[in-house]
Amino acid sequence: MKAIRGAITTENTKEAIFHDTISLIDEIFRINKIKSSDVISIFFTATKDIDAAYPAEALRHNGISNIPMMCFQEMNVKKSLEKCIRVVVFINCEDDKEVKHIYMKNAKLLRLDLLNIKVAIDGPAGAGKSTVAKELAKKLNFTYIDTGAMYRALTYKVAIENINLEDKNKIVELASKIDIDLKNDKVLLDGMDVTSEIRTPSISEKVSYISMIPEVREIMVKLQKRLSDKGSVVMDGRDIATVVMPDAQFKFFLTASPEIRAMRRYNELTSKKIPVKYDDILNDIKKRDKNDTERDVAPLKKADDSIVIDTTNMSIDEVVSKMYNIIANG
Repeated sequence: MKAIRGAITTENTKEAIFHDTISLIDEIFRINKIKSSDVISIFFTATKDIDAAYPAEALRHNGISNIPMMCFQEMNVKKSLEKCIRVVVFINCEDDKEVKHIYMKNAKLLRLDLLNIKVAIDGPAGAGKSTVAKELAKKLNFTYIDTGAMYRALTYKVAIENINLEDKNKIVELASKIDIDLKNDKVLLDGMDVTSEIRTPSISEKVSYISMIPEVREIMVKLQKRLSDKGSVVMDGRDIATVVMPDAQFKFFLTASPEIRAMRRYNELTSKKIPVKYDDILNDIKKRDKNDTERDVAPLKKADDSIVIDTTNMSIDEVVSKMYNIIANG
């Protein structure tokens, strides 16, 4: 005997409950190649906001009357998925039969371990990519990979080693030797936490030059590709959707006016007691935009299938919610 789990979100109407319950069971049967005679019993649960019909009633209505079924109401847990029907289908089968659990609509977010979703976020400097990506990954329970931080960590290492930015051979050699790791929102460089150090204006001024070196990008992209294959991830940068994860299921391009981006960066740095001038940041952003869009290697550009989101008049929460809904309904 084996148990196949599944879930689907629905609306609290009899028609929707019937339709979605039947869709879920049909998909479980189809994917697992089972028929009614293989089924021992079916247990349903539903969240408390579903009371227009019993899920089991949908199957009875659809002609399945020879399988024992039961329906249970779930406890009410704060911030849990709303209007959700869950099911466990018990089947007679060989012990070595592999079963696939089925999660549909928004319910797919209940079992992210069953998915391998890649979310790519591109955009110019200061568009809010890192902040949005971090919050989105947290909401989705995906792994967040800050590719910009990887280049910043290398740039920081170049700075403390006093390597000339024109000495590309030394920079490439350094890139091949250093250990960069991203853990629990921390950026580790050779085991040392440099999360704050890599966000200073001096590093921001230099990082575009480092990232333009073809051999450096080759090293970083290989690392990023390896990281992206370790389950569901949210990754942000300049060329994620076009170079690093062209196969990403969801691609976003965040943008905002240079003035808004400069103000955001100014507020971020001053909140950390870092002395900066708004005009300097604005000029730096315009310079980085020029460097990023005109460089020969992997220039900043929107992927043809990216969804553009102008964040100029949007809060972080609004941007995250919009992206989350697109992914959840995708």
